[in-house]
Amino acid sequence: MTDAQLLTGYRQTGDPRYAEVIVHRNSSRIRGTIYAIVLDDEEADDLTQEVFMKAFAGLEKFNHNAQLSTWLYSIAVNSAKDALRVRERNPI
Repeated sequence: MTDAQLLTGYRQTGDPRYAEVIVHRNSSRIRGTIYAIVLDDEEADDLTQEVFMKAFAGLEKFNHNAQLSTWLYSIAVNSAKDALRVRERNPI
């Protein structure tokens, strides 16, 4: 199935199996991107989960002219940058 078919299936049915496939296909690349920015394993894991939660909560914002992976990547980069800003404001 293509990403577009998976998204359509998820939107129409709410079946979590569609979401699981999307997460499975994209999670390692998203986590790798986040880790390259935050350089912390636990934070990268947490942010990866947050990226997918944000994506599924905001599916209406997804522009179907773009690749799903590109959209997820932009959410990941922005989430990682936000985490760095919070870290800089609240050093340990």
